[in-house]
Amino acid sequence: MSAFLIPAGLGYLLGSIPFGLLLARLFGAGDVRSQGSGNIGATNVARSAGMHVGLLTFALDAAKGAVPAWFFLGRSAELGWAAGLAPAAVAGAGAVFGHCLSIWLKGRGGKGIATYFGATVVLLPWCGLAFAVAWIVTLLLSRYVAVASVLATWVAVVTASVLKAPVVAVALGLAALLCTIRHESNFRRLRVGEESKIGQSDEKEEQAS
Repeated sequence: MSAFLIPAGLGYLLGSIPFGLLLARLFGAGDVRSQGSGNIGATNVARSAGMHVGLLTFALDAAKGAVPAWFFLGRSAELGWAAGLAPAAVAGAGAVFGHCLSIWLKGRGGKGIATYFGATVVLLPWCGLAFAVAWIVTLLLSRYVAVASVLATWVAVVTASVLKAPVVAVALGLAALLCTIRHESNFRRLRVGEESKIGQSDEKEEQAS
């Protein structure tokens, strides 16, 4: 158990850095939490500070999941496939938890999707591909970012199971559960027909990021 505390802790600490909040302030957009949806993720940052800042936020948020997974994957690769993936998977999941429940924001944060995607690409590239395809197809069909994002996380979990990587499937499953919970408000609005679709301008919209 102790062997997983370091990957989980370091992943969490890196994931907890609120890049969206910091970049919005750096580029003169103020506190992004008081604008648009109030989320610190790439979608709301793009809306509040510009597309270029939003894209940079997405890249850094994805890196928060990719870097700790890559670090521990490289350090433990000599232990074999399953053993090598275990600490990396824990580190990637830890980063998602850090992004969603940041210690620097008193337990608040984003919705974890970009960070989740970054971790999957490093852990199992096929999971990253499955995530991307599921996200794009679902978004085109439904036009709901929240639906596409949550569904894509669970598609990655299923893909990891199919690839017979149980440790990755469990770690991604826990992270996907948190991402799903973080989208609770989106699904509540979906039930009453108030969730905005992509392309609609609605300041109450809480897009996934």
